[in-house]
Amino acid sequence: MAAEKLTKQRLIQIVFMLTILIIAFVWRTVTYTNETILDCKGEVVCSVTVSSHTLTISKIAMSTYEIDGIPSQWEITSEVGELSHLDGGKWKFALDVSQMEQKPTILINGNTRINMTSGQQ
Repeated sequence: MAAEKLTKQRLIQIVFMLTILIIAFVWRTVTYTNETILDCKGEVVCSVTVSSHTLTISKIAMSTYEIDGIPSQWEITSEVGELSHLDGGKWKFALDVSQMEQKPTILINGNTRINMTSGQQ
């Protein structure tokens, strides 16, 4: 194949594939967000620092956590479990029985993931 003459069709194919690769690279570069992963390990209470704010995560039941210190303008989400806002910057995070096998994880502002694990796991 190296000794073959470069045809018009082969040149178009090479340019086309190169264009697709460049577009994919640019797209991935533009849409990339750096995600920070924090682990909250402890029996009952742990503290993590996110953007110079200290968050306190307390395990209040088998699969229920209370998160304190979250500013009101922050967005907090989770792929599993249920989040509910309490008074004064506190949130309650609860997993139901069917989700007990999954790692309790919350996402803050779309770029900081907090994994909550007990010392027994």
